[in-house]
Amino acid sequence: MEPRKNYTVILADDDFDDAELFQSVLSDVAPQIKFVHVEDGSDLLRLTEKLLPDAVFLDINMPRVDGWQCLKQLRESAIGERIPIFMYSTSSHSRDQQLSKDLGASGFITKPSEIKVLQQVLTNITQKLLDGDGLAV
Repeated sequence: MEPRKNYTVILADDDFDDAELFQSVLSDVAPQIKFVHVEDGSDLLRLTEKLLPDAVFLDINMPRVDGWQCLKQLRESAIGERIPIFMYSTSSHSRDQQLSKDLGASGFITKPSEIKVLQQVLTNITQKLLDGDGLAV
């Protein structure tokens, strides 16, 4: 069986600087992965009606539909059972990490203050995705 060639990662984050940094690092570590940015959870939920991403990264604090609400709605949907969803936040509180686990997130990533750390995180995640090892759902 031939490996897939088209992969898509969606980031839902209302901070454009964070989204730009994420996109830049992702394109460096895995240029073959298509990046899509949406500003909040409601945009993401609408988009996933048409597009099945290979992974989703959710900021917690967003307008309209925040990351917690979006995670819950995605996990209750048919697509949410099949894709890895990572919380991606400035928070490092253990209660947020526990809540993300309780709501079914595949992981919790505190937005790193250093690009090297983000490179390592995205390299680890995308390598598993591209290798077909699968990501925990």
